[in-house]
Amino acid sequence: MTRRARLLLLSLGAPVASGAQERRATVAVLGAIPVEVELLRARLQHPVVRTIGGIEFAEGLLAGRRVVVARVGVGKVNAAMTTTLLLEHYRPRRVIFTGVAGALDTTLAPGDLVLGSYAAQHDLGAWDARGMTNATNDSATAITSNPVRFPGDTLLLRVARTVAGARTGWHVREGGVLTGDVFLANDSVRRDLRRRFPDALAVEMEGAAVAQVCWQQGRVPLLVVRSISDGAGAKARETFAQFVRRAAERSSELVTRIVAGVPASR
Repeated sequence: MTRRARLLLLSLGAPVASGAQERRATVAVLGAIPVEVELLRARLQHPVVRTIGGIEFAEGLLAGRRVVVARVGVGKVNAAMTTTLLLEHYRPRRVIFTGVAGALDTTLAPGDLVLGSYAAQHDLGAWDARGMTNATNDSATAITSNPVRFPGDTLLLRVARTVAGARTGWHVREGGVLTGDVFLANDSVRRDLRRRFPDALAVEMEGAAVAQVCWQQGRVPLLVVRSISDGAGAKARETFAQFVRRAAERSSELVTRIVAGVPASR
């Protein structure tokens, strides 16, 4: 573990694990709100819970694979902090970020699934008289800039396509997932996001932050998997309350199938 990482973990009040104490999971699965994570934790066999920096990490077997599951909290800062702790202490080979999202594409309905071909922050850039312009940013340790779009892992995408295609009754799309520190319930803003990112399908509050930390910390492969809970428009709050549980159940089932399909050696 680097000196920088140790200082970061100490500043968070977290115990710094030695190399012998650090875990290695095949896949880490993260979500933002309780319902997104509890459904997955309930599927774990032989679960062991460890608290690091106030965050609970549940280790166990999911579909025969060693996984760690954690709730990152809502928003980009919470997501980045928890992902940093995850990568330092568990060193997962791959990360899946899952849960619910608002639909940017109006043809999507509650319960539909989105596989993130990329994740991008829609609220990072410059806002002037012409509107919002997205930009890259630099990490504290990297010489080159982060991309605007963080690509989804090709292996996880391939597995997700296969397992989703084998399940009848699911409507699955592949496209961009946008992230910002707001719950979107505005038709005008939703249309503007579609204009700026024509191939984006869903909007949420954490995915691109997780993707950026994974990118900076050794290009850890990541896939964002979301189930639609609302239409990100004027009625989003009511629709979210009505469909969040159903959407979370759908995403947790897909994630379980993806984990089962990941080769054990990968």
